[in-house]
Amino acid sequence: MKGPAFHLLRALMLCLASTAAGAGQEGLPDPLGLEQALGYADGHPRGRLDLDASRRYPRRQPLYLDCHRLAYSSTGGIDDRRNRITVTLVSPLAAQGLEILERFFDTLLADIGYSRYNEAMAVAYVQFDRAAARRDLGQYSELRVLELESAYQDMRQRRAASSASQRLTRSLLAQAINFPLTLPRDLAPPRLPPLADPLPDLETVVAAASSGNAWLMDKRRRSGEEEKRLIDMELRQQALELLLRLESLGTARDYAGTEALRRDLKLFLLQRSRLLGTLAQPLLIWLVLGAGLAPSFAGDAEGPGYMRFFYPGAVVMMLLMTSISATMSVIEDRHQGFLQGVLAAPVGRWELALGKTLGGAFLGLVPAVILVLIGPVAGFAYTEMNPVAIAVGLLLTAVAFTAVGFALAWKLDSSAGYHVVMSAVLFPLWVLSGAMFPMEPTHPVLSWIGRLNPMSYAVTVVRGGFEGAPASDLMVPAAVLLGVTAAGILLAIRIVRK
Repeated sequence: MKGPAFHLLRALMLCLASTAAGAGQEGLPDPLGLEQALGYADGHPRGRLDLDASRRYPRRQPLYLDCHRLAYSSTGGIDDRRNRITVTLVSPLAAQGLEILERFFDTLLADIGYSRYNEAMAVAYVQFDRAAARRDLGQYSELRVLELESAYQDMRQRRAASSASQRLTRSLLAQAINFPLTLPRDLAPPRLPPLADPLPDLETVVAAASSGNAWLMDKRRRSGEEEKRLIDMELRQQALELLLRLESLGTARDYAGTEALRRDLKLFLLQRSRLLGTLAQPLLIWLVLGAGLAPSFAGDAEGPGYMRFFYPGAVVMMLLMTSISATMSVIEDRHQGFLQGVLAAPVGRWELALGKTLGGAFLGLVPAVILVLIGPVAGFAYTEMNPVAIAVGLLLTAVAFTAVGFALAWKLDSSAGYHVVMSAVLFPLWVLSGAMFPMEPTHPVLSWIGRLNPMSYAVTVVRGGFEGAPASDLMVPAAVLLGVTAAGILLAIRIVRK
């Protein structure tokens, strides 16, 4: 009979055996980059197999990556032959590098899919949980609660499937890089170069593929005339399909950017309460606070004088509110899965950040122009205004606010939490920017707050434009505002690339 000492010794031997088996698997970077993954192709057994032996071990199809269907919007299944280069055109080592490339991006798509369903499941659970509580209060029917529970269970099942897909794609990637016992944990998304515009012509691609492929040239020399013709035709066909896919994917990239802008504009214009609220709230604050605070400034601007002073600050406040509501769509798009679809599209992260920022800024400029046009109500004559200064101030302010809002929305998962954070940060900056009351230069504290507050420069430029201030007086605040805007855009791009 075997005692405890025997079982302990056996466990130690198994641990040592596992350590020895995995000794060659150590050193896998975390996160794993694409260039690092491609560097492991040289040591893979497939790179040393002949063509016949390689065919006895066919490569598995990817789970998500289907370039042909993505380019041509095909509804059929994955066509493995169209998604793989013919083995006679590249060496086994190059074919292994292509498989690593395929597995790497397939894993990234699996991660995006998991993030989508994980967030969708959380949203569905909150809706189901709230409905269950309201059912106990008699506010929701049992049928409605069951519908929401069914939606939650559906997202839960999809999340479980996407989690399994993450493990499967990582297992295939681990085999492709010759680390079958070590699954890559985190991957570093590569920064892809921009798509060439215009694309090279077919003859250029065929010539480049032929001249730079020593393995193919050697194979042609050892082949008969008929096989040479087949190799040349196949190479030309592969090059043609590559160019056609790139052309189609370039169009898909443009569509993704346009669709994102269309969705934001549609939400803004179709939700009339949102549009009216964006215009009405600053005007109401201007009327109520202006009328209430006017007696406090009787020494400087009595009655309509203070209303005139406060009006540019109300316009800046409207831009602030619009930036909050416009960038909140980032969180909503993430919950609905649209953002994950954009991330999977052939567009750069910086293009996404810049497109959402400019789209949100445009939404803010629409009601801002309306407030400028009704400026005579506050005592500003059209002939008095400086339209260039107003345009520069509004544009830079809208872009700066929206870029900061986008960076914050990218990090948060709750629309309510995002609104609270944005209001807690930006609204005090607006109050202390000189929008509501003059920042007295003789007061040391207010003077330093005005200098350090970036929103002060936005209010200064916009107010100067309304009052027709000369351009020389607005050069410094406009330059500072331009720097703040550039910093906001860089922050948004940096956040989205992480």
